[in-house]
Amino acid sequence: MPVHRLHRCYCSRTNIASERVVSRLIVYRRLLREMSARGVRCVFSHQIAKRANATPAQLRRDLMGIGSAGTPSRGYEVKDLEARISDYLAAAAPQRAALAGVGNLGRALLKYASSRGASLRIVAALDQEPTQLEPSAGGCPCFHISETAKVVSDFEIDVAIIAVPGAAAQAPDNTVLEAVEASHNLFTRYGGHSHACGFSMPAANVAQLRAELDTFARARLTPADFEPVLEVEAELHLDEITP
Repeated sequence: MPVHRLHRCYCSRTNIASERVVSRLIVYRRLLREMSARGVRCVFSHQIAKRANATPAQLRRDLMGIGSAGTPSRGYEVKDLEARISDYLAAAAPQRAALAGVGNLGRALLKYASSRGASLRIVAALDQEPTQLEPSAGGCPCFHISETAKVVSDFEIDVAIIAVPGAAAQAPDNTVLEAVEASHNLFTRYGGHSHACGFSMPAANVAQLRAELDTFARARLTPADFEPVLEVEAELHLDEITP
């Protein structure tokens, strides 16, 4: 389930952290949760940093930025640090999200998001299947996917959540990344691999990106690229094989 960030700002009640810092904090919290589940009570900065692919000094700066400092003798209390990071991330300014895909998965996400407080608010939904479109889905307005640019602008969308079946999201090897690289001038940052990628960009560039992706797709894709592939692995008896 890809999440594409359209803006780069992440604000707490007291300060502003860069997207990179927030990304590292999320990794730290995940590692701390794993440690807590294993019964680890205290941890030192170098132990977290090694698993988070960061330096101990960088980790300490990140944690000092949220008001958490360990001790030379005990390091950090695992549960306390996890709670501090969670409180900091939850205190961020609400991010306005658009959900692409209102099938079973999309509706489950709408229900989940509505129960998670105000840190992530799905304010609009989009879908390309007429049968899925309703005036509202899960309490938020629903639009056709062709209205994406207008929805992003009108609803001041920060984050896009893609919740579509794999066959609808798949593309030939390297096509996704090549398409993004072809429009690299529209992004503040981007990256990915042959089947998925993420990017940050000003909302003002959404319409231009849509036009460029449409041009790219028309030049590169064929009807065969949209044929779903069903891979089956099963055991066959010899008498079930026919000429």
